[in-house]
Amino acid sequence: MDILNKAIEHHKKGEILVAEKLYLKVSKENPNYSDAIYYLGHIELSKKNKNKALYYFKKATEINSNKEIYIKDFLNLFISTGNLNEAIVIIKKALTNFPNSYEINFFLGLVHYRKGNLKEAILNYKKTVGINPNYCQAYNNLGVALLDINKMEEAEENFKKAISLEPNFINAHNNLGLALKALHKKDESEFHFQKAIQLNPEFQGINNKIKNGDWIQSKEKLEKFIVKNSIDTKRILDVYIFSWCNFCTDQIKKQNFEKFGEIFVYLLKIERKNQNIEMLADYFFSKYNLNKILNFVKKEDQLLIHVSYCQFKLLKGKHDEAEKIAISNIKKTRKLIINRETENLGWMIIKRSMLMFKSKILARDNLDQLISKLNLSK
Repeated sequence: MDILNKAIEHHKKGEILVAEKLYLKVSKENPNYSDAIYYLGHIELSKKNKNKALYYFKKATEINSNKEIYIKDFLNLFISTGNLNEAIVIIKKALTNFPNSYEINFFLGLVHYRKGNLKEAILNYKKTVGINPNYCQAYNNLGVALLDINKMEEAEENFKKAISLEPNFINAHNNLGLALKALHKKDESEFHFQKAIQLNPEFQGINNKIKNGDWIQSKEKLEKFIVKNSIDTKRILDVYIFSWCNFCTDQIKKQNFEKFGEIFVYLLKIERKNQNIEMLADYFFSKYNLNKILNFVKKEDQLLIHVSYCQFKLLKGKHDEAEKIAISNIKKTRKLIINRETENLGWMIIKRSMLMFKSKILARDNLDQLISKLNLSK
């Protein structure tokens, strides 16, 4: 029908009002033209008129029950209303016409799961993947149902299958993290939890700022992201640090020591002990002399670099060298501590330096000496 084709073209272009008028014209001239009715459902859906959309989708299925797309779109919307008992009746009736529809079988599994019928949900999800072995959503949902009955190994297998089909499947990564955590596979579990964060569209915005080397804006976006996802604060921060460490590694490779120095100082101020920061420090100090970075760092931040270098020596097993550097660092904090603007930085350096001593007595003696000098200056 020529008018319908014109309506579809306008619809594709986002010209909703024009398309709607043409669909209404077609349906008025031919009340049983199911395609026009069906597309009116999508018009209403785009306007967030769920009830009107349901009316049109249902009417389209009543006019023509042989079009699977009509019933699928109707069911997808109808299930969201929460009328689960009626949904099961409608789905079972639809399956008499489309017994091999993987999506309609999936809907039946979804409704059973929401009703708490886990056995039936699992059976229908398994039937779904039997019909379509490439339907990643069904593997994920099957895994969730298996988690609920403590079949962790089988759940793990299904989440991994979902991810193999869709590597960027956020929910599957998160769910796999839960299964692996229950199986006491801590490192692998943490990897997938962090992967889910990295794939989050909002975190992608943070990553874009990191790629541009914009610490300030990345931190502002991070703070907003953490407010929305406060339960995962520590994990989010780990991913954030990991992303910045990757950026810094690239800067070292490019010998852009000024940018590396700027970001490295920020990272050192965030956390004392972080595996990724330690690996970054090891990568730099194993290749370059300490002075290579000090030339590009503000004077008040240079001691922080010395602390990182001290930790590098300690992790390499060079305890005597680490203690000598720590003693020197503590002595040099006096100027920072007596200045209100740098006082907090000074105490942070002392706190971290104290952990570098093999001998706690030596650590305490050096701290006492510093405090003694501070008292004399008052």
